[in-house]
Amino acid sequence: MDFIKDFEDRVEETEKYFQFLVLIDSIGSIQNIKSMKNHKMIIDSKIVYPLKKKVTNEGVFYLDIELTKTIKATSFLLLYNLVESSIVSGLNAYFEAFSSNKLKYKELNSEIRKVWIQYKHKSFKNTKLPDILKAIDEIFEEIVEIAPKTITNNGNNKIVENYDAFHLDIGKTDISGNLDARKIRELSELYGFKLPKKSECESLLAVKNSRNKLAHGENSFSEIGKQSIEDLILMKQETIKFIRNVLKSINKSIEKSAYKLT
Repeated sequence: MDFIKDFEDRVEETEKYFQFLVLIDSIGSIQNIKSMKNHKMIIDSKIVYPLKKKVTNEGVFYLDIELTKTIKATSFLLLYNLVESSIVSGLNAYFEAFSSNKLKYKELNSEIRKVWIQYKHKSFKNTKLPDILKAIDEIFEEIVEIAPKTITNNGNNKIVENYDAFHLDIGKTDISGNLDARKIRELSELYGFKLPKKSECESLLAVKNSRNKLAHGENSFSEIGKQSIEDLILMKQETIKFIRNVLKSINKSIEKSAYKLT
């Protein structure tokens, strides 16, 4: 499936960053860059020399401890982005599977029936009883299909589909900034897809918490980046392994039509 390939492409990007992180953590300074002292850029029509004060006359750029911590902390943003984008892509593929198959409400499992009621019949609470009863009689023959939505941002139109369109329509999201193993289990129960046997991942919880502390300004980058490079790599490996297995389970749920009534 495309969402698994996209995940692996993002993993490769993440691995490259961690390779750079190991290098930065090990060398302490960048040597033989004397020419960079006079490196110039044009910013706002003015010539500036951004590295003039940082590169020594001998051509050395020193990576101080605080800078290294900041670079380490950035890895949490990168990892969480990998997690959230990959899970959303997996859910979009899962929603597409039942939405594109033109299945009737009565053919789908209880979890997807709830999705459809939320999506198509959210006005029940403002409807008179006779109309509700008539609608209920008709629901069982309805084709369950999540329609694309167009959103406008700064004058640019973007079409969103499937899971993204569903949450735009019902006016809420159940993911942003909250993804850890517990939340993924909740999503599995909510939408009826399977999870791998091992559905715990303490590293993902640490990644989520660190990312949120950075995003909300609760801690500085230097505070979050105090972990050793060994701990960060272990966290990265465990998180990637867990998300890879979750995506494989979503893919298996799609292949086995887990959204259908059995």
